[in-house]
Amino acid sequence: MFVLCSLCRSKSLRTPSNVFVINLALCDFFMMAKTPIFISNSFNEGPLYGNLGCQIFGIVGSFTGIGSAATNAAIAFDRFRHDTSLTRSKYINMRECAETFYIVYLRHHVICLDLTGFFFQ
Repeated sequence: MFVLCSLCRSKSLRTPSNVFVINLALCDFFMMAKTPIFISNSFNEGPLYGNLGCQIFGIVGSFTGIGSAATNAAIAFDRFRHDTSLTRSKYINMRECAETFYIVYLRHHVICLDLTGFFFQ
């Protein structure tokens, strides 16, 4: 939460590279927000909210987990691209950042829907 507040409030930190960090913080926050449901399911020794609650818990976990991994890959690619450029000034711009988000989220939503059996039942 501290990362989200500090990156969103400071105007100098609103760079395209930090948009990836904000997205990673959001994915981690939603992963952490489902911890109470995990604990209650553990004490209940099964899904406390039934089959539908179990499905929702699973899809939120898969969206945030795969989104976090994909965002880490986007951050690594952005840093690789910056470090290997010959002029050392090859920063990503907002258009490229939006394209990367589109590719990352399009792919990870299709993967999540495929894992949950949305396409193949």
